[in-house]
Amino acid sequence: MTTITGWYDPAPKGGHLRLAAHSYLAAAGDATVRMPGLRRGDHVTLADGRVMAVNGTPPPSAGLAERPEFAKLGAVHPSRPLGLEAARASTPRTAEIQRVVDLVCPLGFGQCALIVSPPKAGKTVVLQALRRSLVGLPPDQAMSGLLTQIRRTATNADLLRQFAASTTRL
Repeated sequence: MTTITGWYDPAPKGGHLRLAAHSYLAAAGDATVRMPGLRRGDHVTLADGRVMAVNGTPPPSAGLAERPEFAKLGAVHPSRPLGLEAARASTPRTAEIQRVVDLVCPLGFGQCALIVSPPKAGKTVVLQALRRSLVGLPPDQAMSGLLTQIRRTATNADLLRQFAASTTRL
């Protein structure tokens, strides 16, 4: 029994399962999924071409028709705090960062955060400290993060150099 897990990407006739192996981009071998009620971004598990789970629950009990539309939902402020400061900090610097985040901008379950700063200011160090403090999350809770790089002034030579470097890493 072959099991495939990925994210649903709708198409005019059904949709496709985007896989981590292809960086969640369209690829020639993506599985086709046809099931009413699926939305873009649903976490789908296929076994032998049949949908076994949608967002962690079996399809009949997944309640696909009753789900509210994301655009119509209002903001929900976190009610449960997420304490970052812990005795298990790997370094004193990590402990300091965790304490400062708890004091200045406390995080809670279900909250999104954005870190904006100039280059070489320590964004990656802060994200690493956050990750280290959240290692002990219960199994039913997950954290996702995205680290992007924005360059405001890029010349053609910079773009070509960046493109050449990315192809050599493959």
